[in-house]
Amino acid sequence: MPFSFFNVGFKQSRYFTHAGTHNFYDVDGPVLSQRLNNVDWSSSMIIIGITSQY
Repeated sequence: MPFSFFNVGFKQSRYFTHAGTHNFYDVDGPVLSQRLNNVDWSSSMIIIGITSQY
């Protein structure tokens, strides 16, 4: 006897960081630095599907 399921889902994500500095350590020379900006990123998704089992 087969079964079918209708699936609906929702997912929301948010990622954030503060501004900072990345340091590059060179074997032969001084430490080099690069400034990093802050990040504020968000996403949303809707998931729809059908699952069938036989």
